[in-house]
Amino acid sequence: MKVAKNCKKLIMLVIVMVMMLSTIGCIGCAGTPKQKEIPWRPEVGDSITLGGYEWKVLSIENHRALLITKDVIALKPYNESSVPSHEGSTGNTFVPWGDSSLCSWLNGEFLMSFNATELARITNSELDGDSSRTYRVFILSPEAVEKYLPTVASRIANLNLPEDELGALRPAYPGEWEERQGKPYIWWVRIIQRTTYGYFPGNVVLDDGENDTQANRGLHIDTVGVRPALWLQVE
Repeated sequence: MKVAKNCKKLIMLVIVMVMMLSTIGCIGCAGTPKQKEIPWRPEVGDSITLGGYEWKVLSIENHRALLITKDVIALKPYNESSVPSHEGSTGNTFVPWGDSSLCSWLNGEFLMSFNATELARITNSELDGDSSRTYRVFILSPEAVEKYLPTVASRIANLNLPEDELGALRPAYPGEWEERQGKPYIWWVRIIQRTTYGYFPGNVVLDDGENDTQANRGLHIDTVGVRPALWLQVE
C-alpha cells in the first residue's frame, strides 16, 4: 500500500512538472505576435517594417539597402532656431545638415524607436562628401530624390502622423490634421549648397510630387513633413 501511494505521488509530481514546463514554453508566444524578421536579401521596391514604420527599398549598393519611409511620419522644422530676423525675412539662413535640429531629432529621439537588433543593422553614412561626420538617419538630397524617385508619382507620400503627434496638434488645429491624414503631403529635402544670394532655399517635395528646390521656405516652419531615410546592412 505504501509503495502504491508513493508511486501515485511520483506520477502526480511528474504531471505537475510537465504542465509547468509547457506553460513556461508558451510564455511570450501565446497572445504575443512574433516580430517579423528583417529580411537580409530585400529587393528594390520591397516594403520593410522597421522601428514600427513601413519603409520602401530604393536601392541596394555594397551590401546596404537604402530605405525611406513609405509615408510622411512627422512634422518638424528643418532648423527650429532659424527664425526670421525681421519682417519679410524667411528665416532660411545657411545651416549645415549636421547642425540642423531635424538632424538632431532623427539621430536622437527618432533613432530610439528601433530595437537593438534593428540598430545593429543601421549603418553610419557620410553625406555630401563630408567624411568628418557620419549619420545613421537622414533625409534625401535633391539629387537623391531625382536618382531614386525618378518620377513624380514615385515621390508622392501620404501624411501618416502617430496618434501622440495628432493629439498635440488638436488644441490649435481642431479637426484639421485628422482631415489631412492619408492624403499627399509636402516633405523636406536635404539642403546641400548655397544659392547665389548666400541663402539656402527650403528644399521640399510638394504634395503633387514635384521636387521643388527653389521653394525658399523658412527653415523654422514646423508644418513641413519628414520622410526619414537610412542605409540598412544586407547580404
